[in-house]
Amino acid sequence: MTKHIKDPAIALCWEWVRWSLSRKYYCHAPPKSILARLQPSKSGREPDAHNSALLQCFNSAVFALGDMPMHQAGFTVFMAHYMGDGEVIKRVVARLQISRSTYYKRLEQFTQAAYSMAHSLLRHHAPHVLLAPTAPDGQTSLAET
Repeated sequence: MTKHIKDPAIALCWEWVRWSLSRKYYCHAPPKSILARLQPSKSGREPDAHNSALLQCFNSAVFALGDMPMHQAGFTVFMAHYMGDGEVIKRVVARLQISRSTYYKRLEQFTQAAYSMAHSLLRHHAPHVLLAPTAPDGQTSLAET
């Protein structure tokens, strides 16, 4: 996880952002033609992302909470903050028509809810999966038993 961030929930969020960006490499889309297969990759080398059980649970928690009406406003802020294109917070709050303090309150509440749900999911599914360390930072991979 990110070492310089003291709050484990926020560190997990930033780790999830990096993890999410690598998921497109899990399964390549099949090329359209034989000529496309002969062309070198334009995206370069794939990132070395591990298959983390905690990050999978966090991802599930984020999108499950985002589907709940009571968490949709928090989901919107969360996604703008972590997966946005770097838009300035002042512009985000103007677009959402909320105050800056409301923005941070929603972000904190949603982050904590997703963090809590991710750990609950991990505890619930731990008896059904084999958790084996696969990365130097101690993250675990998820493999069915």
